[in-house]
Amino acid sequence: MATQSARGLVICVTGPESSGKTSLAIELARILEVPLVAEVARAYLTERRGAAGRFEQGYDRDDVREIARRQVAAEHDALATGAPVVVADTDLTVIQVWWEEKFGALDQSIAEALLERSPRLSARLAGSAVGAGSASRVARES
Repeated sequence: MATQSARGLVICVTGPESSGKTSLAIELARILEVPLVAEVARAYLTERRGAAGRFEQGYDRDDVREIARRQVAAEHDALATGAPVVVADTDLTVIQVWWEEKFGALDQSIAEALLERSPRLSARLAGSAVGAGSASRVARES
């Protein structure tokens, strides 16, 4: 993950489950006519589910590292198209919090990737249902 990210602005939508992040990200990308970077964790963890629709052995540090690596790659690929702006359904900040809650001190490769990422705006949602005025703030991060 120690590769310099392609430059451009990333608009990242974050917030609790079922708050409308994906719907808002899709709509923003459509309106702005820019690439959408989907949440990698959802697809990755779905791939790992057993036939019963649940995780056989949960997930471990290697899984979260791989999710982080794939999220960085997806963001990089979207920016490499030359688009000056991309919309992301999540980003490494969420993966950082996830790691620290589950495992403690942040993995070095994720910490390095956080330092190397492109400038971003974060739209943090609160509660549920975007239509209910749940956008709590937009913050510029570098």
